[in-house]
Amino acid sequence: TARSTHGPFGCWTTYLTARSTHGPFGCWTTYLTARSPHGPLCCWNTYLTARSPHGPLGCWTTYQTARSTHGPLCCWTTYLTARSPHGPLGCLTTYLTARSTHCPLGCWTTFLTAKLDYQYEMKTIEGKSRFFSQDK
Repeated sequence: TARSTHGPFGCWTTYLTARSTHGPFGCWTTYLTARSPHGPLCCWNTYLTARSPHGPLGCWTTYQTARSTHGPLCCWTTYLTARSPHGPLGCLTTYLTARSTHCPLGCWTTFLTAKLDYQYEMKTIEGKSRFFSQDK
């Protein structure tokens, strides 16, 4: 798909998407998107995402995003995220982010975070699922 606008806040976008399901609620999706606006507050974005489920509610997701703006309050951001579940609802998440701004009040930040969620309980009442989580 390609879209092109020609207004003051117009942008040009292309993206490619593929989806494959592996069960009632399972799916695997990848997509790549590029956007380039042509206005004073323009920015350019690209990202790639892959999702793969490992059960009815479990999934593993990785994505990488790059953003570059060309306005007075521009900033540049990249981040990579990986998520891996360790049970029906548990997951482990790590991500690395870098940000660089080019304005007088700009800042540059990098951080790496790991989170492990577990001790999940699932209760089903009248066909509706309720989830209770506790982080340590």
